[in-house]
Amino acid sequence: MRILMITSFFKDKYSPTLGSFFLDQAIALQKSGNEVTIVYPDIYSIKHLKKYLNYNEKNEVINGVKIYRMNFFAPFKYKIHGYSNTFSNACIEIIKKNNLYKERFDVIHAQNAIWAGYAAMKISKKYGIPYVITEHSSLLGFKSSENAYLPKKKINCIYSNASSVIAVSKKLSKDIKKFYDGQVEIIGNIVDTNTYVPDDCQKNGYTFIFVATLGNMMRVKLKGIEKVIEAFSTVCSKNKLNQTKLKLKIVGVPKSMTYVSELVKNKKIEKNVEIYEPLERKKIISEMQHSDCFIMPSLYETFGLVYAEAMSAGLPIIATDVGIASEIVNNKTGILCENDVEDIAKKMMYMIDSKEKYDATFIHNFIKNIYSEESIVKEISKIYNEIERNYYGK
Repeated sequence: MRILMITSFFKDKYSPTLGSFFLDQAIALQKSGNEVTIVYPDIYSIKHLKKYLNYNEKNEVINGVKIYRMNFFAPFKYKIHGYSNTFSNACIEIIKKNNLYKERFDVIHAQNAIWAGYAAMKISKKYGIPYVITEHSSLLGFKSSENAYLPKKKINCIYSNASSVIAVSKKLSKDIKKFYDGQVEIIGNIVDTNTYVPDDCQKNGYTFIFVATLGNMMRVKLKGIEKVIEAFSTVCSKNKLNQTKLKLKIVGVPKSMTYVSELVKNKKIEKNVEIYEPLERKKIISEMQHSDCFIMPSLYETFGLVYAEAMSAGLPIIATDVGIASEIVNNKTGILCENDVEDIAKKMMYMIDSKEKYDATFIHNFIKNIYSEESIVKEISKIYNEIERNYYGK
């Protein structure tokens, strides 16, 4: 099939991993025999006027996926729901400029209702192409007044006109139901199960690993690292293991974020804690492979890709009931915890005592069966084929 994919955000030289799961999905669909084209308008506000005037992302082809983009200016980006019109008009402008309307796309795949879904709805009406929405973001955080983001009726309209609505987790599908009462399919994000794999490296003692970008205090609070540090301090004081054999790795702390190291110092557990700046994927995988358990008591996740990646690397996880956690955690893959220091410490001690219970190969295969490239492409292809039958009568 010929697929036009519209993303609500995308990578650039300032944020090279932004929207990586969109690109991963596009590449996987391309590899499976489809022709995938991504359209993304780089829209700048007054705040980023210099970037708008001096910086342009170029059209490119990545692993067969054609990517078209252009710069546009929206003075009050994100502040009024009229921005949705700017975004959709910008997408149409890219289509016209690059003669993409001649491509005869079979389906438009919008990544998120805001803003890509609105653009897909407009393009669908203009060119007579059905569209699908994969929702990655909770819409509950978006105000429904006329003065911010999109009103509720507009969100409902975007979903109602789609040929299929997909959520990346069961929890997110419940959020969507507050805006839309139609059927919602559940198809997760792709996990690179060929790269995130277990390793038989020799391990000494017990190591917990936490991975999240902690660039500001909001992220620190959201991901629960403060409580992990306090809980780990409790574990260190109570556990029978030689203290040098009990470790906590914290990955994703920029040099500018001194707050985390200060917390560790105040708890006097510097010898047991290793703090890393944000690492590239290969190094993250290596650190996971040399660890025993992944922990992140996040307050909120729409999907929680890092949970699945850690499990693909063979680690059991300790997670709060957010995103896909309750869908992937069972007595053979990990344990759920409360966002509470006492409970986190209790679950950490349980993991140490239950080390032999968890089999890395089993955990990896569990994730591979659900979120591998092959599994996700198969599920999305079913949606596409159904649209082809219903819309085109093929």
